[in-house]
Amino acid sequence: MPGKDENGNLDLGGAKPAAGSERELSRTQYAELKEQLEQKDRELKQALLQLEAIQSTRSFKLLIRLWRMRRRLLPEGTFRNSLYRFCLNFFAVMFREGPISAARQAWHSFKRGSLFLLNKKAFDHRLYQAWIEQNEPKDGDMARLREEALSLPFKPRFTVLMVVEGREEAFPRAAIESVRQQIYQNWQLCVAVTVAAYPAAKKILDECLRDDRVKVINLNEGEGKSGAFNAALALATGEFVTILGEEDQLAPWALLEVARFLNDDADTDFIYSDEDKVAQDGSRHEPFFKPGFSPDLLMSMNYIGHLAIFSHQLLNSIDGFRNGFEGAEEYDLILRASEQARKIARIPKVLYHRRDVTASAKAPEGRKLAANDGGIRALEEALARRGKSGSVEPLLTETYRVRYRLAGNPLVSIIVPTKNKFRLLRRCLESIEQRSTYGNYEIIVVDNGSTQPAARKYLDSIRKKPNHKVLSFDQPFNYSRLNNFAAEHARGQFLLFLNNDTEVITPDWLEEMIGHAQRAEVGAVGAKLIYKNRTIQHGGIIFCKKGIIGHAFSGLYASKPGYMKLAAVVRNCSAVTAACLMIRRTVFEEIGGLDEALAIDFNDVDLCLRLLQKGYYNTFTPHALLYHFEGRTRVEYYSYMDTHNFLTKWSAFLGESDPFYNPNLSQRSSNIMALKASDE
Repeated sequence: MPGKDENGNLDLGGAKPAAGSERELSRTQYAELKEQLEQKDRELKQALLQLEAIQSTRSFKLLIRLWRMRRRLLPEGTFRNSLYRFCLNFFAVMFREGPISAARQAWHSFKRGSLFLLNKKAFDHRLYQAWIEQNEPKDGDMARLREEALSLPFKPRFTVLMVVEGREEAFPRAAIESVRQQIYQNWQLCVAVTVAAYPAAKKILDECLRDDRVKVINLNEGEGKSGAFNAALALATGEFVTILGEEDQLAPWALLEVARFLNDDADTDFIYSDEDKVAQDGSRHEPFFKPGFSPDLLMSMNYIGHLAIFSHQLLNSIDGFRNGFEGAEEYDLILRASEQARKIARIPKVLYHRRDVTASAKAPEGRKLAANDGGIRALEEALARRGKSGSVEPLLTETYRVRYRLAGNPLVSIIVPTKNKFRLLRRCLESIEQRSTYGNYEIIVVDNGSTQPAARKYLDSIRKKPNHKVLSFDQPFNYSRLNNFAAEHARGQFLLFLNNDTEVITPDWLEEMIGHAQRAEVGAVGAKLIYKNRTIQHGGIIFCKKGIIGHAFSGLYASKPGYMKLAAVVRNCSAVTAACLMIRRTVFEEIGGLDEALAIDFNDVDLCLRLLQKGYYNTFTPHALLYHFEGRTRVEYYSYMDTHNFLTKWSAFLGESDPFYNPNLSQRSSNIMALKASDE
């Protein structure tokens, strides 16, 4: 993740040269290097100018139109598109390597595709087993890891808390053994045992008591889960504390990984890791590769879960566990700890294995409902502590929607650039006027040189409507300059940048976006945009290696919750698209608006990264839903100059992992939010 500067802001800028580094070079060497760099820069600019010239040719524009037609006929995520790519690859291999090689590769692809289609769960399982084999320590590594554990300069003590309710004798034994078999040995296990569980667990606990690092306390009748955890916590002597479910297990190197991290960053007092599920036969599946700390996602679901490590001091400062949150005791603890922690960090490794119980052994429906109610109470109290006004609604299992109450009735300036193609604009504006339940808005249409009589007539009709205005922008197309120009003429407290090729679906889209945009910690708010075939076009922007940018869940059907339900909940992203982006006017002015050096591409991404750099969070909400008929106003245009400027400006950030994405997930823009394949 990017670091922070002396003011506490995220440092996403370019690397700074070491002090005195230029003086280490002789003047002659320095002059030669400078001349070489200037020559390369001149060559690059010349190449970019040539590319711009190519883009202005008729043949290039024709190719772009054909490409747009192909994308309409063969949209991403459809079977037609997959078949098209298969045929392209088949003929490419046939011409390059011959028909036998092409047939062989086609057969392998068919078998792989058949396995995926017929049994996706088995396909994912095989992929995850390959990931485990490639990324986790082997038996031959254990001796080296033990030596490393002994040689660490800082050896913090970890206290593992466990509450035993005694559902099955085998489960607490496996959990306890996973602690005792830790490579890192400076640990303590504090076990609280309920009255009902003690007879069944006595034999196991008697064995454990032979290890003086294990402490056991027997609970009185009627003590709840929170009381049990607090009783175990009272026995803790470690500098750091974690929780282990009686049915779960730690990876053998779990505590070593945390100790290793703390040796590199001792200021962190809240750490969490990735996790997966372990079946009764010991096989592992369904890994949850989590994003970096995302406060909006945490208000949508307890994505942090396990392994979560807290400093003992942090737990004492928030008074440990609380009663009244049955089934969501840990969720309430995590929410409060996240508010007080000095620094929260993620270790992107699977260090915790959650027991995957069979359908017959799953928690009864009453317990699930209680856990849902407990989660709602935890979130409601979190809102109250933070001085926020709103309500909490349950969504999918153990996921929630927070509706923030609007502060007053602020004016929203909806800025819509356009040129010709008035039918698109009319559909966009009519959807706003006819479907929006929030009424205090103004619509600013920015005409960038419409020439068609029908379009100009429609623009004249807009001018006659109250709270509507049409601005003429008679300059070459520059998206950033155009919107900055419109923002200067806007009266609203909130600015909403909206493409004219969009159409509102959810009536409360403005209330949803204002609710998030009004929060002091939020910069930009993006909506969920879908194609006409109901597949997702935009679900937040993700940065992959080498600077590749992709839209999360692109091609997934909008009704699907996506990987670990992340497509169905509010979460933070590095960037959101300006096809529908809301921001407070004061924040927009604070960062200087859109960068006019990025005339066509990456201006919205650049805006979001500058917000991130200032310490704001960018928020994606799936509860504001719109159609997006992407690229319908102008011919698709790719600016190599914008690309060069953007990559130069943000080279340091693009060299790091996206802070709101997991490096174990795919780095290919066509397969975002899927497990990384072995060939990536």
